[in-house]
Amino acid sequence: MMERRVDVKIVCGKNLLGMDMSGKSDPYVEVYQGSELVHKTGKKKSTLNPEWNEQFQTGEAGLLTFKVIDRDFPRDDFMGQAQLDLAEIGLNRSEEFTLYLKPGKDEKLAKKAEKKNKSLGLIIVRVSTHGGKTDPAEDDSAMKCFIETVSNTSRKSSRAFSAESDISEPTGIVHIVLVQARGLIPSDPKDNINAFCKVSLGSKKKKTKIIPESLNPKWREGVDLPWFKGQDDFIEIFIHDYKDGGEKSDQVGRAFLNLRELEPEVSHNMWVPIKDRLEGNYTFDAQESILLGNTSESLLDIEREGELNMIVTISGLVDTREDAIMQEDAEQFQKRFALSDTLSDLGDVGHLTVRVIRAEGISPEYVWKRNPFTVLQVGNSRVQTKEHMGTVTPQWNKTFQFDIKDVYEVLEVTVFDDNGDYNYEFLGKIQIPLLNIESGKERWYRLKDKNLRQSAKGEAPRILLDMKFHFNSIRASSCVFKAKNIRYEENSTSKFEYAKFKLNARRMKKIKQNLNLQKQKVINIFQWEDPLISFCALIIMSSVIWNFDSWMIPFSLVLVLSLQIVQPLQNSSGSLTSFTSVDDEDAAEDNADTTDNVDGGMMDALERLQQRALWMQEGMGELANAVESLENVFNFTVPFISWFIYIFLIACTCLLWLIPLRVLVLFWLLNRFRKGLMRRSRTSNKLSNFLSRVPDNEELKNYQELLGPGVEVRSGSLFRLRRRATKDSNII
Repeated sequence: MMERRVDVKIVCGKNLLGMDMSGKSDPYVEVYQGSELVHKTGKKKSTLNPEWNEQFQTGEAGLLTFKVIDRDFPRDDFMGQAQLDLAEIGLNRSEEFTLYLKPGKDEKLAKKAEKKNKSLGLIIVRVSTHGGKTDPAEDDSAMKCFIETVSNTSRKSSRAFSAESDISEPTGIVHIVLVQARGLIPSDPKDNINAFCKVSLGSKKKKTKIIPESLNPKWREGVDLPWFKGQDDFIEIFIHDYKDGGEKSDQVGRAFLNLRELEPEVSHNMWVPIKDRLEGNYTFDAQESILLGNTSESLLDIEREGELNMIVTISGLVDTREDAIMQEDAEQFQKRFALSDTLSDLGDVGHLTVRVIRAEGISPEYVWKRNPFTVLQVGNSRVQTKEHMGTVTPQWNKTFQFDIKDVYEVLEVTVFDDNGDYNYEFLGKIQIPLLNIESGKERWYRLKDKNLRQSAKGEAPRILLDMKFHFNSIRASSCVFKAKNIRYEENSTSKFEYAKFKLNARRMKKIKQNLNLQKQKVINIFQWEDPLISFCALIIMSSVIWNFDSWMIPFSLVLVLSLQIVQPLQNSSGSLTSFTSVDDEDAAEDNADTTDNVDGGMMDALERLQQRALWMQEGMGELANAVESLENVFNFTVPFISWFIYIFLIACTCLLWLIPLRVLVLFWLLNRFRKGLMRRSRTSNKLSNFLSRVPDNEELKNYQELLGPGVEVRSGSLFRLRRRATKDSNII
């Protein structure tokens, strides 16, 4: 058992002295404790601002000497040294130190720096101390992990660690979503930067995409990194400005995060400060210095300036806690979400517990074995199980919990295969609306392909889940008109897809046909096609127009919903299954579409065509989504939402019956003027927010469960038969 442990991480260097004729250096660091070499970093080629991100461990409290050396031929050149006394750092602390390099006894180096009128630069070191009694298993794991520190190059250490220790299995997987950065400063005087991030944890490093010409880049990109607890506990993020026309980039800021401070299996949405944002970038004249007040916080005068937004989740843990300890009893949940206790915490809407039990029928590999694991995501909360090695019938038996802020979210369950080096292969996926969850029941769900229309590859692959969902109905109803939460991690950028273009065109065509059908019904009433119906419509419409009042508007919608309630429950059992084969007739045509080879001279014209088609595609999709969602409000596809709007419209009817419309309009007008006078931010569209909670027909097809092959064929055939029958139903 270790009484004291010190983790030392050599993060980076800044503005080092150029030792080569090119003005650059190939620096590395040697760390000594007394005369003993305790660590040696890898070499960084041709740079004066190296990023090492290497960590080592020591149990002794003493003076550390950091020597920066330039790798050269025939011998290496000394670049400076700095010292740090570990005895001055208290226990259980984590601090970052800026160590300025000094020439020591090297007079030649001192003269060279003086001749160049330049300092030797600095290195940044982070130290974490741990003391007292610790978990023996954790100490053993840490000792095993620190045989070799993080590096891609070979290096020597005189520490007596066993070279045969196994560090192949990480403690867990860290999922990092880099959302956005605010207020970056270019590395040289210009207006914008081409920002990308280098993310590292241990020996694993990832890069994000480049966001061109922006001081507030929005990446919305997720990366997975393995975490070996004790080997390297800090996520390091370096923000770079990509230089067009070359492979070089300049660092414009950095950020870090201590994983030991985060609760596992919880998604943490946080803003962390960006360090070194202005160092060496700009010089300000006297007037600018007075305006800035010698600080960088208000340089750009924007909200969250100099901060990085990211979402971090630690999951896939090796040493999991007992599920019984993690779960609350049903009585506690009933008390927590009781209607009588609604006002205690309006933000605590619900709680979801998901136990991922096992899967069957997964498609086997031809050569290698599968290593399947499951990812669960609700909104921006994302967790995953540990991979089950070498099987197509994995058994995870892992329980996860989600605090729900919006009951209209969707639980997304995806099964992947880890092919090694954290290269994931898609195996199957399902989407389950939270309001559709059958609480307290173990259920098999058929896995679908990426398009969520057909079964995934394999022998009818399926996954067994046990879910419990508790929520407060009043709290859930209170957020109906609030803006829907944005899902920060984007899977791909928007681009023109011919298949999607055709799909949205068919949806618009179907909506147009329905509108024309309703229009024809109205025309038939005015043309007395059915005298009895036309006579009744004449009496009713005349009475309504003569006695019209504002309360009749919501009341008419109440009548529409009431008609759906009193109708036989012909659609209640298959509200989702009725969408089985809406686009079956065009499936063969979609599968037959191929990408044509285009002559190079027509590329510009083709690009413009695709851009215009992309606008049409997205516009048609948004319009179709809104119309289908509005239709689904009144057909009880999502009963909870329809019942809510039913009660809401009754309340509006009573309100408008008691209060004249002109009074409400005046109150609304004064309220809008009041918000403008107070410079309040613009509120979102309540109707648009409400419709975003209601799934459209395509989302309903995503949520639909897959049935047996025979049932699917019969359902599709019946739908096509009904559709064709309506095309020529008019009698001539």
